[in-house]
Amino acid sequence: IPAAFVLILQFFTFAAGQGLDGTLKIAAGDRPSVGVKMKLGAIRDVKNLWFLDEYAGVTGLLTKRFSSIDFRDKQGFLIARRYLTGFDSFSTGNVGSVNYVVDLKPLPGAFAAAHTSWINGDRGILMLDDLRPQGTERRAKIKLELPVGWIAHSPELQISPDVFEVQDVERSVFFIGQNLRELKSKRLPILKLSLSGQWHFSDEEATVFAESILGEYESKFGSLGKAAVQVGIGKFPENLVPGSWEADTRGRTVTIMSSDMPYKSQSLQRLHEQLRHEVFHLWIPNGVNLTGNYDWFYEGFALYQSLKMGVAVNRIRFDDYLETLSRAYAIDARQSNKTSMIESSRNRWNGSNTDVYARGMLVAFLCDVAMLDASKGKRSTTDLLREVYWKHGGSAKPEDGNAAILTLMKRYPELTPIAGRYVTGAEKLEWAELIKAAGFDADAKSGRLSVSAKPSGRQKDLLDKLGYNNWRKLANEKR
Repeated sequence: IPAAFVLILQFFTFAAGQGLDGTLKIAAGDRPSVGVKMKLGAIRDVKNLWFLDEYAGVTGLLTKRFSSIDFRDKQGFLIARRYLTGFDSFSTGNVGSVNYVVDLKPLPGAFAAAHTSWINGDRGILMLDDLRPQGTERRAKIKLELPVGWIAHSPELQISPDVFEVQDVERSVFFIGQNLRELKSKRLPILKLSLSGQWHFSDEEATVFAESILGEYESKFGSLGKAAVQVGIGKFPENLVPGSWEADTRGRTVTIMSSDMPYKSQSLQRLHEQLRHEVFHLWIPNGVNLTGNYDWFYEGFALYQSLKMGVAVNRIRFDDYLETLSRAYAIDARQSNKTSMIESSRNRWNGSNTDVYARGMLVAFLCDVAMLDASKGKRSTTDLLREVYWKHGGSAKPEDGNAAILTLMKRYPELTPIAGRYVTGAEKLEWAELIKAAGFDADAKSGRLSVSAKPSGRQKDLLDKLGYNNWRKLANEKR
């Protein structure tokens, strides 16, 4: 049997004070899986370990993929063999190592492809967090022993051809496969792209998009530092309708799983949209030390910043900006049982995902209009986001995300009523009066946005700040 298709055990060793130290050996083929042997002798001050069974709404990470788990003492003798459920944990008291097998066939659904480990054919993704016991050290030295002809791409520090130093296994992602293409940015040394499959766009076009978007956000929010950033773009492990996509930004890795669009122009437009949203998350929430469920902020503001950037670089029209906000308003208006944004974020994966995105984006838009109006065009939500990153990034102490964001919002009196009514409160969103200052009208029945027929001089200035005349500026620059 070819070695690439043989199930080989994956060995992890804990070195005292140095975190996880081990080797991962992957079996591909018709039954992709990975065997695990993890030594627990060097774990300190940890009484119980457990495994993830759910992540981002994807269930069965343990119960659908793990075989029986052998517990052995420090001499290697079998103590017990158990089947764990998603609620079980085990004591490390007399255990020297654990052995188990993880099935890496893709879990069903587009969402699982971007958020969990899998192997399909000649490629796959390893997200270390769903392959390890929780409660272990986050730092690791990982040796990858892959099937013949396979390679691995990751932003982790590569200290030899097949060994990586991982700073945080919870946020670590490896793209693995036979035909991966890695492109390194000349303009931004920290940026690398990992691509697989054939697309209507070229590898070079994808690189230029990633460079420009990363550079634009750096100019707005500040530097990400010198550690590497990896953007992985690949096809779904199953065939889905054109235009389907899911993404995950974990640590300093952006993962985009997608089906291509029918035409090149559509493919490029979709890729730019995907990158605008996901690259934002390298700053917030991944670049800040905020905890808890404040998804309304980092998802809603990501959507809104993506819209603004799309207009600013002439990838979308201002009419598209208005149409997207109008659709979000319609979605929000249909929600009969409204809850606060904080409550919706807490229940995001239990039916509130749409509410988090739609109302979160509307809150970001209203904050932008309010800040622009109060400052006569000198401040916007970009300033708020920059403040969040500067105050809570780097070595800042952990703080609750909702409390920290609301504290910063209170510094701007114009944001207090928005936060009270729609973030901590659950009022019906009424925006007609709030948006007049920026020269917008909203249809009385549908709430549909439009630009006022005769905006005043000040309204024109604010519309210009939002990108209303941006296409004219870009046209003049090209001349």
